[in-house]
Amino acid sequence: MTKNPLKTDLLSAVDLRLNPMKFNGVYGCMIEFQSDNEAHLVRYKQRFECIGKDRKDNLNFRITRFEDIYINDKKPSVFLHELGHAVSSVLYPLDIECNRMGDFRTVTNFKEIQKRWTDKKASLLAQYKDESVVNYINKASKTLENEHRFLVKMKSDYFLALYFKPIFLYYTASFNFETNLSFPVLGSAKPVNFTVNQRIDEKALERNAYKIHVSGTVNDERSLADLEQKLDYPNYPSESEEDKGSCTITYYLNNAAQFIAGIDGVFDLKFGTSKKVKVKMFLLE
Repeated sequence: MTKNPLKTDLLSAVDLRLNPMKFNGVYGCMIEFQSDNEAHLVRYKQRFECIGKDRKDNLNFRITRFEDIYINDKKPSVFLHELGHAVSSVLYPLDIECNRMGDFRTVTNFKEIQKRWTDKKASLLAQYKDESVVNYINKASKTLENEHRFLVKMKSDYFLALYFKPIFLYYTASFNFETNLSFPVLGSAKPVNFTVNQRIDEKALERNAYKIHVSGTVNDERSLADLEQKLDYPNYPSESEEDKGSCTITYYLNNAAQFIAGIDGVFDLKFGTSKKVKVKMFLLE
């Protein structure tokens, strides 16, 4: 049993409260998609700033992406990557509201993003006449001009999906509990449900530190065949005891304010092109 963790009583030690007021930090963000034959690594920096709290204790974060993006440690040189970068730039600054447990609620500046997209779209269409480019821009418009589609897209971002998860909870005297969490391992298709054990690292707590471990397996009503085809609802029958995949995630928290200082996640999947996805976020400044 942990002895006097963080020089406070056990109840306080296992009752995590998100307290990021005045937080303004830069994270290094890396995601690697591994298939049977190759790996695809994307990395960039993002600034997260807590900009307020409402009467219901919902918190507002402003996220800004730094300009430089690296794909396999090189700046994008393929035209479609450059175009994608130009389109996604209208998302920032991105204002996200989460509840006091840290769970994603909504994007609060969608109207501003729409306005930025209207201006950017006009500029791109004036610059490019190629049919494939116009089709790409029109496809992006379907997301950026519809709030529901836009929120679905934002929730399919791995970094946002991991950062805004309900980890600031009461962990009980046993330091852990079982729950269900969903992650966007199918891209913009319906997130996949995982049954996980969520626990405070007791040994880290003895060292005056907070680490949260989340580990479990895919427990989704969709079969492997459904997931392979990125279906939102069950269609093909499941074989009994299908092994669909697993996840292992560690959250590193700031000791005093208990905001997220780092995330290290691995998804091992039995479906899709990317059989393993590694996600890392670490506070740089």
